[in-house]
Amino acid sequence: MTRLLALLAPVAAAIDFAATWRDCPTRTSPRAQCADVLVPLCYPGVCHSNATLSVHLERIPSMAVPAKSLWFLQGGPGLPSSSLDEAMVRAYDAANGSVSVYTMDHRGTGRSSRLEDACVGADTVGCFAALKAKYGADAPSGFSVTSAATDLAALLQGPSLRHEEAYIYGVSYGTYWAQRLMHFSPPTVKGYVLDSVMSASPMKLYSQWDADVAVAETAFYARCDRDPFCASKVGPSSQTLARQLLAKIDANDTACARALPSTSLLRSTLGRLFREPSQRNMIPAVLYHLRKCLDDYESHARFVQNLVANAVAPLPIDGGSMLLHNTIVYNELWASQTLAELQAQAAATTWQPIDSIAQRLVDYCLYTGGSRDGACRDVPAPRMSFAYAHDKYWNVSPPLPPTTSVLLLSGDLDAQTLPLYALAANASLASARTRLLRFPDGGHSVLSTALTPGGSCGAQLLDQFVATNGNVTALDVSCMAAIPALQFQVVQDAAKATALFDSATDMYGSPQVIAARASNPATMAYDDSYLLAGVGLSQSRTRRRTLVPQDVDDLPPTVAAVLRRDSMADDPEECKDNESDAEDSPTGQSRNE
Repeated sequence: MTRLLALLAPVAAAIDFAATWRDCPTRTSPRAQCADVLVPLCYPGVCHSNATLSVHLERIPSMAVPAKSLWFLQGGPGLPSSSLDEAMVRAYDAANGSVSVYTMDHRGTGRSSRLEDACVGADTVGCFAALKAKYGADAPSGFSVTSAATDLAALLQGPSLRHEEAYIYGVSYGTYWAQRLMHFSPPTVKGYVLDSVMSASPMKLYSQWDADVAVAETAFYARCDRDPFCASKVGPSSQTLARQLLAKIDANDTACARALPSTSLLRSTLGRLFREPSQRNMIPAVLYHLRKCLDDYESHARFVQNLVANAVAPLPIDGGSMLLHNTIVYNELWASQTLAELQAQAAATTWQPIDSIAQRLVDYCLYTGGSRDGACRDVPAPRMSFAYAHDKYWNVSPPLPPTTSVLLLSGDLDAQTLPLYALAANASLASARTRLLRFPDGGHSVLSTALTPGGSCGAQLLDQFVATNGNVTALDVSCMAAIPALQFQVVQDAAKATALFDSATDMYGSPQVIAARASNPATMAYDDSYLLAGVGLSQSRTRRRTLVPQDVDDLPPTVAAVLRRDSMADDPEECKDNESDAEDSPTGQSRNE
C-alpha cells in the first residue's frame, strides 16, 4: 500500500503531538501520559469532508533509546481503551521499562469524540441527524474501520513515532482493526499479536453470533459428557437435557416452571456463566438443580429464588459507544438475515435469549436505511440512516507485509470468536513468519483466560514476542501445559457458588429450604456485566440489577418478595453511567471477554 502511505505522508507530518503529552496517572500507573490529537474526519480515498475530530492516546513511555513500542487495540467495536490499563502496566513491567506501551480510543468511543456526546438526550435517528450536522454527510464513513486504521497508520508515520519499532496487540474486534491496518503495511510495524481472532475474510459476522454460540456450547456439553463426574450428574447427553429443561419450563405446567419469569432468564444465565472461566463449570450444576426442581419444587424453591435473584441486566460500560458499535457492525459485519432466520439461530442454542432478536433486525434496518435487501421489508423505513458503503478492504484478507510476523492466539472455549476464525486468518497469511497457538481451556481473550498459577500464559507469550523482535519460532510455549484443565467438580468462584447454591464448596448439595434472606452485596460483588467483545471488562462496573418481570404478582410470594426487594435495593444513583467510576473500578485483565 505504498500509494496510500504516500497520500498519508503530509497528514502524518502534521500530526506531531510530541509537545501535547501530559501526565494522566491512572489507578494502575502513576507514569501514564495522555494526548488528544486532532485528526481529519476523512482521509484521502476514504470520504470527503473538512471536518476534524479528536483521538485520545495513552502511553507509559520508556526511557530506553531507541525504544520499542507495543500498542494495545481494544475490542467491541465501541469499547473504550481504559480497561486495558492493567494489561499495559503488566507489559511495561515485564519488559523492565524497555518498551513504551500505547493504547488509543477508537474514533467514536471513549475519549475519542464519542458519538453519543454529540447528541445527548436524542433518540437514535436524532443522533444520526446531529452527527451529520456536525461532521457532514460523510460522517458514517468517517467512523468506519478503515478510518480508525488510518488514524493509527498516520500516527505511526508521524515525526514522534516513525523511529520506534512497533508491535500491535489486538483483541477480538481489535484483531479486525489490526488486520485493516495490515493492509497499509506501516514500515515501522514489525509484528502483530491477534488474540481471539475476527478473520477479515471469511468474516466473523455478528449476524451469525448465535450460530457461533451453538458451536461453542455443543463443544462444552461434549466435554461434560466425557467427564465421569459431570456425566454422572447431567449425562449421558447434557445438551439434550438442557433442551428438555427449556421445553419443560416453556410449557409452564409445573410449580418450578411457573416460578421462573421465562426461559430467557435461564438462557442468559447459562451464557454469562460460560463467559466467566471460573463459573462455567456451574452450568451443569444449574441444570442438575433445575431437573430436580421440575420434579419437586418445594425442595428446590430456594435454588429458584437464588437463580432469579442473581439475574443480571446489561449495564452500560463507562465511556463505551453503542452508536459506534452498531455503525460498524451493521455496515460491515452483518449479512442479511430475516427475523425467522435470526430467531432460529437463537432457538438452536440453550445459552442465547430469543426475545431480543427482533430489536437486532430493527437496528440493522435503522442504521442501513433498510434498502440493501428484503430482510427489512416489514420494518418501517427510517427518515435518516447512518450507512456507509463497503470499501476495497472489506472482506479481503490483508497480505503479510514482507518484514512483519504474526502470532495468533485462540481459545477453544470462546463462544464470541470461534477458533475457526483464527484458522481462517492463519491460512490466509500462510507464512513461516506466522504462528497459531490454540488453548484448549482458553476463552475469549487469551490474555485474560489462559491463566496458570504463575499468571497469564497469553501475556507471557506476548512479552516474548516483543522481546524476540517477533520471532514466532523462538517462543517458549511451555506455560500452555500449566493451564489447569476444565474441572466440573471443584468450585472456583466461592462467592458465585454461594449466591447460586448456598455453598462455597458443593454445587450439587441439597439447597436449604428457608425463607428468602436479605440480599448480601458481599456475595454478589462480582456478578457479570454485559460484554460486547473485548478484554478487561468482566470486573468493571459489576453492580447488580435484578430483572423484575411484568407479571411479578403471579409468581410465588417468596420469589416475588426477593424480586421486589432486590430491585428496590439498588441505589438509582449507583446505576448511572458515571465517568468517575472508571478510576475506582477493577479494570484490566479479568478472570475471564
